[in-house]
Amino acid sequence: MKHSGRIFLWSVAICVFVSQSIFAVTQEETLEKRIQIDNQKALQLKNINGNIEINSWDRPEIEILAFKKAHGSSERKVKRLLQEIEITIDRSGETIIVETLLPHQKEESRGFFSALFNIGDYGTAVRFELKVPSQFDLKIASTNGNLEISGCQGQHDFSTTNGNISAKALKGEVDCQSTNGRIEAELLEFNNGASIDCKTTNGSIYLTLPADVRADVNAKTTNGSIDLAYPEKVIHDQSRNSIKASINGGGPLIWLKTTNGNINIASL
Repeated sequence: MKHSGRIFLWSVAICVFVSQSIFAVTQEETLEKRIQIDNQKALQLKNINGNIEINSWDRPEIEILAFKKAHGSSERKVKRLLQEIEITIDRSGETIIVETLLPHQKEESRGFFSALFNIGDYGTAVRFELKVPSQFDLKIASTNGNLEISGCQGQHDFSTTNGNISAKALKGEVDCQSTNGRIEAELLEFNNGASIDCKTTNGSIYLTLPADVRADVNAKTTNGSIDLAYPEKVIHDQSRNSIKASINGGGPLIWLKTTNGNINIASL
């Protein structure tokens, strides 16, 4: 009986794989938009199920490329899903707000085997590529997606769930929050009054700063190691999984924390 049960489960798994291969339909659609900057100084972007890539340029406008994607069991359903993916763009004071609204998925309408093996299921996602003025505050959030930001100056607030954060060649203040993802942050300038706050779960943190930066460091990990690669440092308190130290005499606070991962702080 146990042997027959295994044969039955293997048969179901093979049928599921074949069914998905034959009946799955995927379609994509691209949205392109350019927004002229008046008195706006900040961008707020909230996305669900998709990566976000942001680069800076020297134009007084924002360029948005949004790649919408949907998959399902029929072409008609997928086409409807694409139409139901909504990307809103609003202005509120000095902030431009961009948000993704995805179709609601009703789990209660699916049967046992549909829920168990994802048969006949459908899904939607949006991937963003943006260009923003080099000096612009950013508040970027995604669920189930990576964030890649490069060359921006201002106040930076990045958060994602189930994704990595890569923030390179930045100037200003940085706040990175991730769950199940790695954080890599590189700052070309870090001035008095600014701060760095990076936290993640199940991921390492890599922070690169100018060699002459003056800062206080508070770093902690539960399962991992910490490497503070600065020659001019004073260690105030240190254990296997935590460190409190001052770099080049001390200054603004750098707060780094992860649960399962290493922490590395290095100079440019």
